[in-house]
Amino acid sequence: YQDNVGEDEDPGIEYFIFETEGFAKSDNDKNVLKQGVLLRYYSENRDDLDERSLDIIATLENAGHNFLNSVKSAIQKADTDEYVDEIEFNFTRLIKYGC
Repeated sequence: YQDNVGEDEDPGIEYFIFETEGFAKSDNDKNVLKQGVLLRYYSENRDDLDERSLDIIATLENAGHNFLNSVKSAIQKADTDEYVDEIEFNFTRLIKYGC
């Protein structure tokens, strides 16, 4: 999903939301911009969250993203005693533009 999950969409028990921030000048090159990327990962009943997190970080770093940090939390499902795990991953990426 990008930005958010629609009310009529059922994401199941494991899904991602991908968001991008605005652009900033890069320190390296005048034709390169830096952009913040936020990836939210939601899951239920997984015992391997740390291993899964490392796989996600490695995959995005291999695609050219720079990992900054992650934050783990749990969100209570409405009117239940059940929780969904949420992990927010913060990255930056460099994008070439112009000539």
